[in-house]
Amino acid sequence: MASIDLSGLGLEELNDLIEKATRLRDQRVEEKRAALLKELSALDAISSSKPVAKRSSPQVTHRGPDGETWMGRGAVPKWAEKYGVKDRAGMDRFKLKV
Repeated sequence: MASIDLSGLGLEELNDLIEKATRLRDQRVEEKRAALLKELSALDAISSSKPVAKRSSPQVTHRGPDGETWMGRGAVPKWAEKYGVKDRAGMDRFKLKV
């Protein structure tokens, strides 16, 4: 960038120069912003991605005698082991009727 000698300018001239430079900078920033928004809009138009479907929360599928619940995911719950259940197949007696 070329160096400009501003030492010969008075206070009023420097203030005018600063004002003009600020306006020019703001104008260029706005032009760049508009160009980027236009480019982003064009990219969004050609995007083929679908919106992500929201998953529903899992429903309770098993209920113990004391009101404990299990959704059928993961390991057999501790409360079921207390009733002699050792694997998922043993959880059938706690399955809710739908």
